[in-house]
Parts: sequence; C-alpha cells; structure tokens
Amino acid sequence: MEPESASQIEDAVDAPRPAATFVSQADREKWIPLQYPVAFDGKVWDRIRIRRISAKELRDFLGALGDGFVMPPVIDCPIEVWDGMDADDQTEVDEAAIEFMPKRLRAAAEALIASGSQPAPAVEREG
Repeated sequence: MEPESASQIEDAVDAPRPAATFVSQADREKWIPLQYPVAFDGKVWDRIRIRRISAKELRDFLGALGDGFVMPPVIDCPIEVWDGMDADDQTEVDEAAIEFMPKRLRAAAEALIASGSQPAPAVEREG
C-alpha cells in the first residue's frame, strides 16, 4: 500500500462532511398565504413558509436569544418582510408556526401570543 501524498491528505481534510437529512419531508413545512402581500428586494411575498427545524437550528436560535428578538427559524422570511408585514398576517403566521415549533418553544410562544406582547426590536439571524 502506497502512502498518501500531501495533496491527497489536504483533499481529504477539505472534503465536506456528509450531512444528516430527514428521510421523509412529509408534514415538515406549510405555506401561509398573506392577505396583504409585501414587496422586498425585488420580490413580492404573498405567502410565508413555516417549517420544522433541526436540533442544531434550535440550539443556534436559543443561543442568540440574549441579543434581543431573533426570527424563529420555523418562519422562513427576511426580517425586513416580517417587520413590514400587516399585523393580522403576522398573527396568522405566528399561530400557524406554533404547530411546527419544537415542544420546548410551544408553551412560551403560545403565552407570548396570548398576552399580545410585542417582542424587542428584531435582530437579523445568521443564515
């Protein structure tokens, strides 16, 4: 067996690690239509995708909470769209998103919506 060359070793180090993926995508996302579409950056947002998230996305989200309001990763739109959205459309998205949130977040999200509390000013999430 021949020893590996330096370039072979570098290629192996630089190779991306395989990623785990969900076997089934069924029931992992849902589109919420907006009654009042929003235009942003050349695109009209007439619906918002909500989706289930991975354990890593949950960890990253929980780690960023100390920085103020961070978009929950279950809601898939830019913060500018979120901030510019009609309040009733935002409520519809919030309520639909609860069923896609991990159990750890559901109770807190339901309490926040029920209280009518407004979150702190938004902080753009890394993505």
